[in-house]
Amino acid sequence: MTEIREIGTVKDIDVENLKFRYHRSGNPAEEALMLKELMGDKKMSQRDVAKLLGVNQAHISRRLKLLTLSDALFQRVLKGEIKARTGYQLARLPAEKQAEFEGVKKVTMKASEAAVREFVLNEDVVNLIQEKESSPEKRLRAFVSQLSTEELLILRAILDEVEAEHSRQAYRSSTGR
Repeated sequence: MTEIREIGTVKDIDVENLKFRYHRSGNPAEEALMLKELMGDKKMSQRDVAKLLGVNQAHISRRLKLLTLSDALFQRVLKGEIKARTGYQLARLPAEKQAEFEGVKKVTMKASEAAVREFVLNEDVVNLIQEKESSPEKRLRAFVSQLSTEELLILRAILDEVEAEHSRQAYRSSTGR
């Protein structure tokens, strides 16, 4: 038997059919279109729709965020050419920044995250992040990873000598010698 409920001011919603169609979709962009239709036609809130579908309100909000994409990018998410996760990132950008991605053949999560980071953060913060990403430890690790086994053995011997010297200096400092 089909369950029909009243939610808010909406009557005669075939709940089971709606849940089936929504959860069967598997395409977040398609789900966003269904949600838009449901919320617009039935004048339901995100909370009401979430309760009806058995998901949380954040899930509904996230799906609806895809609708803020440019038409071209939304269509690519709908077709599966751009992953929904990448679409969520792109949706954080203003229309003029989104337009820069419309002609890009392969839009990656990494590229969309970089664009959002660049847009959201000011230049000083971006520079600070870039400096952190190229820390002395990372540069040293990159250098060491290129050394041969023989060079690594030499480096280990040098480090052992330096460590021994530091220990001697620490002992002298603590004994006053």
